Amino acid sequence: MVAITAPSSIEHIPLVRCPKGANAGPQAVIPCIDLSAPGAAAAVADACRTLGFFKATNHGVPAGLADALESSAMAFFALPHQEKLDMSGPARPLGYGSKSIGSNGDVGWLEYLLLSAGAASSGGAALPAALRAAVEAYTGAVRGVGCRILLRGDYSSPARWVPVPPDPDSFFVNVGDSLQVLTNGRFRSVKHRVLAPEGEESRLSVIYFGGPAASQRIAPLEQVMREGEQSLYREFTWGEYKKAAYKTRLGDNRLGPYELQHAAANDEAATKK
Repeated sequence: MVAITAPSSIEHIPLVRCPKGANAGPQAVIPCIDLSAPGAAAAVADACRTLGFFKATNHGVPAGLADALESSAMAFFALPHQEKLDMSGPARPLGYGSKSIGSNGDVGWLEYLLLSAGAASSGGAALPAALRAAVEAYTGAVRGVGCRILLRGDYSSPARWVPVPPDPDSFFVNVGDSLQVLTNGRFRSVKHRVLAPEGEESRLSVIYFGGPAASQRIAPLEQVMREGEQSLYREFTWGEYKKAAYKTRLGDNRLGPYELQHAAANDEAATKK
């Protein structure tokens, strides 16, 4: 969960609920995929190859789960800074944190609550009961949606920034770095940014990250590689990636250290020294 606001005191963030998407601007460039439709698998794969981003409808997650989580999250972020910190502990990386962003053109204060879904060491044992219950119910439901999308995909970035109108009845899904590696670049990990609603100073976002165990090794899948095709990435573990990604803040290319061309250049430079 992330709360973002224009530069101001972190002690007072007047969060607002996400508005309906009507009259929110153009949306034709974002694929809208009905997950219950017969052609959903092919549509998901096409969106992942071309844009790395799509809107999922008829996903099966009751609207009440998202509403409950949003309400309890807003109540948590409205608490005094120290009280939030006492409840969850500092983000290392799990827990509550806050920071000023701006190193990559972003502006504002960011405060967040990072939890590990379903893990005993989630960093949220002292969180309000309503928030804990809402997190558990919501993550269980969206985990099912994520697995459904992955299992239906046929595994054989937008060139510019485009507006994505909010839609409280849908999920916005984007390809992550690990999926780009697993498909050897066929699926595209897309860069995205969050804006506060027009006329408001802040907003709340709830993000679900799907990933394997920390020890899981990630490399292009043999099933997607054509005969004679070379891997674009060196193998790494999910834990290694997360540790490096946390240090990049909002860096543009978190896969740079794992690209074989990048690694070869580094090896050559090291040899010349």
